Amino acid sequence: MEGAAGRERDPLLRSEIHGFITYADLNFEKLKAEAASRWFRPNEIYAVLANHERFKVHAQPIDKPVSGTIVLYDRKVVRNFRKDGHNWKKKKDGKTVQEAHEKLKIGNEERVHVYYARGEDNPNFFRRCYWLLDKEAERIVLVHYRQTSEENAIAHPSTEAEAEAPTMNVIQYYTSPISANSASVHTEISFSPLAPEEINSHGGSAISSDTGGSSLEEFWVHLLESSMKKDTACGGTSGQSYNISLYFY
Repeated sequence: MEGAAGRERDPLLRSEIHGFITYADLNFEKLKAEAASRWFRPNEIYAVLANHERFKVHAQPIDKPVSGTIVLYDRKVVRNFRKDGHNWKKKKDGKTVQEAHEKLKIGNEERVHVYYARGEDNPNFFRRCYWLLDKEAERIVLVHYRQTSEENAIAHPSTEAEAEAPTMNVIQYYTSPISANSASVHTEISFSPLAPEEINSHGGSAISSDTGGSSLEEFWVHLLESSMKKDTACGGTSGQSYNISLYFY
């Protein structure tokens, strides 16, 4: 019992990045219990990978893992860790598994690779493979399998509701000052583009596409600005002032 208690109090490596000070703070047993119902957050993934010595690293691929399975491999040792017995959606050549790739952020820095695959026979079954961008720690991969009916499970992580709500970011934009004779238009857009587990520990977007695309905030601002320009060109909103609030949950 003392050994187990001591393990719970043991400090974790790289806690300054992922935010979990001790093994108890990470609560890996709780993570495993939740693996079938949600995807892990970027800092949780980082903490597990950076402290993989504390967990079992498998020497062979698991055959047909079920939803909720999480498994660690050494990519240098188990090079065929993707050979799991499942039939995944293929590229046009019919041979290579089609995998989307993104980089997850913790704070403002990209920290984790993620590769998404979708079942061919069961389109609601997904696999995610994570490993660190850090070249000195990239050998270990965390593979997570989930059965879920969520949309955009590959391009964007889970949109299912979670108990822990993310921080709401409110961004306001103002055009020219309101004059005494002008009308005032207030526009609000509220939506939840990412699930809580995909929000990083600092409340920002946890996903950074490696294609260099614009952020969701920039996209909506650009869309609204384009709309205002069209209205002005048509004489529909001339002389009006806009107060635009974008709510990102």
